[in-house]
Amino acid sequence: MVVVEMEFVLGCDSFAKMLAVEMGCQFREFREEYYPDGEPCPRVLADYEELTGRDVLVASRLKSPVTSFGILSYLHTLNRVTSCLSDEHLYGAGSVDVLLPYFVLGRQDHNPRTDKSEFVRSRDKGKDVGYMSILRDLEARCVRRLLTFTPHFDRSGEGSQLYHEVGPGIEVYRLLGVHALGRHFKDRLNPDTIIINPDMGAGKLAAELADLTGTKFREGLEKKRVTDREVEFDKKKTLDAEDRDVVVVDDIASSGSTLVGAVDMLENPGTISLTVVHAVLPELSRPDRGFSLVRSLLAQKRISEFVATDTIESEYSRASIIPDVANFYRTHG
Repeated sequence: MVVVEMEFVLGCDSFAKMLAVEMGCQFREFREEYYPDGEPCPRVLADYEELTGRDVLVASRLKSPVTSFGILSYLHTLNRVTSCLSDEHLYGAGSVDVLLPYFVLGRQDHNPRTDKSEFVRSRDKGKDVGYMSILRDLEARCVRRLLTFTPHFDRSGEGSQLYHEVGPGIEVYRLLGVHALGRHFKDRLNPDTIIINPDMGAGKLAAELADLTGTKFREGLEKKRVTDREVEFDKKKTLDAEDRDVVVVDDIASSGSTLVGAVDMLENPGTISLTVVHAVLPELSRPDRGFSLVRSLLAQKRISEFVATDTIESEYSRASIIPDVANFYRTHG
């Protein structure tokens, strides 16, 4: 095992513990605690002296099914914990990095005042740019850098970008979640399996998965978004799978309407597998949306499996990003 520069991994679940082992770091826990009246008071379970001047990675994940309260609690705890670590009068860590596997609020990535699209300007009027709000919060807490996987605000590739808004700046590293999917599916798919994208935004993702697994990429489908939760496909443009097994891949599964729309547009498929980087899957009021939809598709045997990475804690998290995070620190220090 290669020991990397990072000295401590701080987290609240088994994922963070396994990451610490993979990186050769020490693990320390943080908890979401509450006063009797419900006021939150997150706690870092480490002695002050052992983290002073040390390099610390905070690894925190959402849990599926995702709820509004869960998101708010998640972000609040993350902000409080990083603030506690960077405060020189408390822990005074040498550096604080954050692993935000799924960049929550990343889909709110358009400026509603200046976007070129009139539709976007009307739809999002009065909103903030969600992902920038998170970056400002973490930068203000002296977070050195943030690692995230296949964020919606930049799905086109990997690499780093420096954001400098309210403090010394924060470096954001975008890693590719498709690598975890590739490791999971490699040697499990026959060479004639077809990889398709359910919309044009996931085209590069599908092509990369096909390359990683030695299968065939077929240009997928094109959707039209009607509302935040509803999409439409052109029913005249079905895709003939020619009795081959099919893997439909996307970056995010939320309401699930995009994925089920793709399933409906397939003709003559063998088995159908759905796979995503981020299984957000909220609990929605409609039984044919979100978390319930995936369970329904599996129960009805309309799909053979649903596979996600572990960027979000879920019963479908079967492809791990842990090797990718460890490899990042082996190459970047």
